[in-house]
Amino acid sequence: QITSSGSYELRVDLRAGEETAYAFYDDFRVEAEKEQFRLRLGQYRGTAGDSMSYHNNMMFSTRDRDTQRRILPCAMSYRGAWWYRNCHYANLNGLYNNNKDHQ
Repeated sequence: QITSSGSYELRVDLRAGEETAYAFYDDFRVEAEKEQFRLRLGQYRGTAGDSMSYHNNMMFSTRDRDTQRRILPCAMSYRGAWWYRNCHYANLNGLYNNNKDHQ
């Protein structure tokens, strides 16, 4: 019950070289284990783009506990535990790709 008491906000600061951006969510919760650590996000504001909202309401997946049960095991393929949804738009726990052509 990581965020069960109180209210929380989430701010993610990103930097690549000299470029910086941020994403802010006015409500942030991670549900209890019995809910498989489901992610809950509020309203977004920022300069980084709203990639995290795609993962809102998703359960946390790890290599040995893929809650997505898809053909592509996202946590294994992208080498990081995350709130995967048909893999990801944002993956802050995965490998960083510094290729500017990669989306």
